[in-house]
Amino acid sequence: MAAQSGGRSQWSIRANGIDIHVVEAGAGEPLLMLENGMISTSPIWAERGDWLSSYVHHIDSLAEYFRVIVPDFRGSGRTVHPGGPISYDLLADDMVALIDALHLDQPLVCGYGDGGHVATIIGIRKPASVRAIVNHGGYDLLNPDPRTPGLVMTRQMLGGSPDATRADPDAVAGSEHSFLRLMAELMQADHDTAQGPGYWKKVLAWTFERVSQPCGYTVDDLRTITGPTLILVGDRDPFCSLDEGVAAYRALQDGELAVLPNTALGINPAAVQATIQFFQRRYAGRAVTWPPCTATSATWSALRHPHAAAPRAASAAPTPRCPWPRLPAAAGHWPRAGQRPHRGQTAHRAQTIYDHRRRNVINTTRRADSPRSTGSASPPFPRRCNLSSYLRR
Repeated sequence: MAAQSGGRSQWSIRANGIDIHVVEAGAGEPLLMLENGMISTSPIWAERGDWLSSYVHHIDSLAEYFRVIVPDFRGSGRTVHPGGPISYDLLADDMVALIDALHLDQPLVCGYGDGGHVATIIGIRKPASVRAIVNHGGYDLLNPDPRTPGLVMTRQMLGGSPDATRADPDAVAGSEHSFLRLMAELMQADHDTAQGPGYWKKVLAWTFERVSQPCGYTVDDLRTITGPTLILVGDRDPFCSLDEGVAAYRALQDGELAVLPNTALGINPAAVQATIQFFQRRYAGRAVTWPPCTATSATWSALRHPHAAAPRAASAAPTPRCPWPRLPAAAGHWPRAGQRPHRGQTAHRAQTIYDHRRRNVINTTRRADSPRSTGSASPPFPRRCNLSSYLRR
């Protein structure tokens, strides 16, 4: 029986041989939201406002637009794991089985960190099962090199040394870093409450085996994803580099790249807004509701595609009040509610965007009267470069 609380319902459903615990809120287009590793749907993660690596803070915001479905991964929270390693393939199979059990017709999927990897692997293994994907900071393990800075850092944090081969709960709980001590405290309050004293150590061990090595897929495997996919990352993310993000974006058949300025780790309101806008803009065959826009027509004219027509004169009719830059006439007119957006209309608002047509960087946070935001194209940069330095020029 489902439990109701604050507009949310909680229940379990049998899928892939286990009972998956789920939190659900909202109505409309289904959105499967995948949490980061070692985090469940427990409200304990929302009670600490300074812990941002969880979607629990944002369920209500996303539920205003979608039917939000947030499962506990196998072995996490209230979802029991019978034993053995928990690989990314197994988690992806669990989520595909959950989609089938709920009779969802190609849901939207987003994931942060560990959840981003799972969402992406679903798209690789079962591309027809999902409509669109947001991968937020979950592509670092696509690098086959086991000595990347991110993997070394992960082994140091969770195992106590750069060459650790297993998790060390004592090293995490007694770390000199306050955020690791806080994570251990929250994990104990979450997992031990759900499945018994000391259970958080099992969760840590299962997660370490998965996140301390490459995931078994590479950037080239992203070419099999057929649905629209957004690569979302903070410009100061210590695990997912911008160069690797650009490489992941380029490998996608229908991809976008959004960079959150002045952001390292965590799911902040800007990330949530970028996710909402991407899904509203890109899921096919559904009514599109454009969010309100208060910017002047001159602002959006200044951010047009380099080949767009010149801005209208001040006396001319105002530009449509739409939050994304107008594209060339060849791309078609602006979509209205009930119409499918043209595939070319993919520019973002509010974040620094990598334009997939021209492969130029457009920083939409610049003033409209800035010399570098007059509608001219930014100079292209080579495939391998320091993208963060480029963006700060």
